[in-house]
Amino acid sequence: MAKGGYMLKLSRYVLYDILRSRIILAYTLFLLLVSLSMFQMEENNSKALLSLLNIVLIVLPLVSLCIHYHPLL
Repeated sequence: MAKGGYMLKLSRYVLYDILRSRIILAYTLFLLLVSLSMFQMEENNSKALLSLLNIVLIVLPLVSLCIHYHPLL
């Protein structure tokens, strides 16, 4: 098998692992909804991006703690 085949197989395993994790899926959906609403409400895209960055900086440590203390979720 060529090197590209191994990378494809590894990428598929990582994608399946991410899809099985409910916390990561919920976090992704949360960020999608927040980012869509931010860009809909703000006329200035830089303000919306800055607000989204602040939300990510606040929520990301909480998600990391949740994943760390509940690895079976």
